[in-house]
Amino acid sequence: MEARKLLAELVGKFVFFLAGFMSILLLETIFTEVFVAVILTVTKLNPDRAFIVIPLTLVAIHVALIPITGASVNPARSIAPAVSGGDLTSLWIYIVGPVVGAVGGWAVYRTLLPEPARA
Repeated sequence: MEARKLLAELVGKFVFFLAGFMSILLLETIFTEVFVAVILTVTKLNPDRAFIVIPLTLVAIHVALIPITGASVNPARSIAPAVSGGDLTSLWIYIVGPVVGAVGGWAVYRTLLPEPARA
């Protein structure tokens, strides 16, 4: 009976651990996607306002994500601290999420912006 209890506890911890990583990966991906779509859209449609829209978007993303994921949104920002700290266990999240999000942001930009505006 004790072995079953221990196994159930280990499985529960593993599922919680995996769900935590997946939710962080999803958040990093979505917020990077939004950031890239904003950058591409504002620089194309209204470049005079890009100087304020891009930083404000980045601040909003950091305010939303810092308490949850640490708000990487940029793989380069995560690699150096992970390497210097010697903890590479979750680094993959902060590389994969932003890269996938950047591609997704570009796809959103290409899909939602009319063809003449993109040219």
